[in-house]
Amino acid sequence: MILLVAPMVLAEADVETSHTFKQGMDVSLCIPCLDPNANICDGTETVSISIKDPHGGFLTSSQVMTSNATDVCYPLSAAVHTNKTGIHEYTVNYQHPTNPSGNSVISYRVTATGEVVSGIAIVFFSIFFFVILGWMIYSIINVIGHFVKTDMDLADLMKVWIGYFVLLGFYGMALLFFNSTMVIDFLEMFIDIGQWTHIYFPLLALILSMSIGAWKKSRPTDSDEDFHYEY
Repeated sequence: MILLVAPMVLAEADVETSHTFKQGMDVSLCIPCLDPNANICDGTETVSISIKDPHGGFLTSSQVMTSNATDVCYPLSAAVHTNKTGIHEYTVNYQHPTNPSGNSVISYRVTATGEVVSGIAIVFFSIFFFVILGWMIYSIINVIGHFVKTDMDLADLMKVWIGYFVLLGFYGMALLFFNSTMVIDFLEMFIDIGQWTHIYFPLLALILSMSIGAWKKSRPTDSDEDFHYEY
């Protein structure tokens, strides 16, 4: 599975982008004003921009860019355009009264630090991610066994909970140092699932085990029954 996902993550890291911005910053996106035929803008064209988030949803649609000498610029807000890490594709549309009009599709990247993570770090995070995934599968099978046998104890519960908190810690590190939208999405999915499989379900198994254990202790034993009979 690592052999399938790691190249996809590395491919995302290698996407050529015009800019890399820090998450949660108000910045200005400026690019050279060149039409799709590489003609320098002469000030008579109308240039607009449309921006998509890492999942393909539109953040901005057909907004006019301002001219700045040989550049065109558009303000990116922290609340809308740089609040999510990942690759943001944007389309610049050139409308010229005489020269050919058309679109240029470009991308900018948003990371937690404003820097691109190296390939080695991506491979490390990917391997660690699948180690955590393997642990989640193993631990839920283990909890199911304790649930069936009704022998879950506090130590077993702490092991599962500590593992889940390790997953939360890894998620926090990934948000700070890792800019793969795919892995972040996977982690968020596992966190949502894990709160049921590794928090609530083990707690239920512990309560059930303690309740049944207390009930078994309160039942009269065979020796107690024999004693009352002989008496």
